[in-house]
Amino acid sequence: MHTAWLPAIYFEQTANNQISGCLVKGCNSGIILTSSYLNILRNNTICDGYENFCVGSPYLSNYENDIDTSNTIDGKPIYYMVGETDLVFDETMDIGYLSLYKCSNITVKNIELSDNCYGILFADTDNSIIENCNFDNNDLIGIFLIKAKDNIIRNCTASNSTYVGVLLEQESYRNTLKNVTTYDIEWWAGIELFNSNNNTIIGCECYGNIPMGLRLFTSDYNTVSDCYIHDNTKWGIVVVVTSSNNEIHNCLIDGNPLEGIYIYEGSDPPSVSNLFYHNNLLNNDPNGWDDCTNQWDNGYPLGGNFWSDYTGEDNYSGENQTEPKPDRIGDTPYNISGNNNQDQYPLMAPTKNVRPNEPETPQGTESGKAGENYSYRTSTID
Repeated sequence: MHTAWLPAIYFEQTANNQISGCLVKGCNSGIILTSSYLNILRNNTICDGYENFCVGSPYLSNYENDIDTSNTIDGKPIYYMVGETDLVFDETMDIGYLSLYKCSNITVKNIELSDNCYGILFADTDNSIIENCNFDNNDLIGIFLIKAKDNIIRNCTASNSTYVGVLLEQESYRNTLKNVTTYDIEWWAGIELFNSNNNTIIGCECYGNIPMGLRLFTSDYNTVSDCYIHDNTKWGIVVVVTSSNNEIHNCLIDGNPLEGIYIYEGSDPPSVSNLFYHNNLLNNDPNGWDDCTNQWDNGYPLGGNFWSDYTGEDNYSGENQTEPKPDRIGDTPYNISGNNNQDQYPLMAPTKNVRPNEPETPQGTESGKAGENYSYRTSTID
């Protein structure tokens, strides 16, 4: 089979089918199963496609399929694992596609996966590790966890997907993302938590994504720390639709054309009781927006956040900023756009290294002769 843009084989909301002995070559989409279950796939060959293979559904039971390694993508076996434990997938293996449903204690390390709908899928899978992996150029999502618990994802990259770099969805709890980089996501977010609680995101970087770096959607009690969220096309971090009691601290949020941190009241109840402190917000427009009621500092003397557009002075100290001694905390609050929220204790200096400002235009001779040496001078402030 050879098609230009339509899927070569597409099943939607159907069950108990068998696909066997097919050659799918040069298709934009190869074999796609959407909300379809109890299917059997044998001896199918898929090659030279963009989205070679996909099994996707918002419902866990639809991942119950029988797909063995006789099916291949570009000569590499499809590993569609159901109910397995204590397995390792690493660089010694040829892997065309990797999906794990109802699995436990799985290790995935040192591999690269591309050209499918998902780079890797954990569905109802727990106590497993993904590390030192690269998921590039997958159509929808780089790393997809659905109702997955107590997993660790570390030192991985997810890039050039259409929808999300890393998505935790449908009650994915107590997972840890550490040193994960997402970039060049074409349509939604570098990292998204959707209806997922008690997760930890630490030391991650999200940049160049359209339109935002990181989003919390109906997700509570998550911790985001020490992340670098920069140069996305609109927003840095977005918190929305009843996402409450999250903590975001020690992050550098820089160079996003719209809000660095954006909380808007798009639901009832709204997103409240989130805590933001020791973040560095620079060169966003504005640096923060909050339509709801949240806490933008961690009290005195720990303080709040560094805001590049804060214009207050530091001549006083103490909880009420009345004692005549500077304390590296602004004497007046920083007003957050959107509602009546304030950072009561804005920091006077960043809590971590930030990139220098854009250099000034070089100064020197504007015209010269070939073969002559000329000196030019520019400067910036770090």
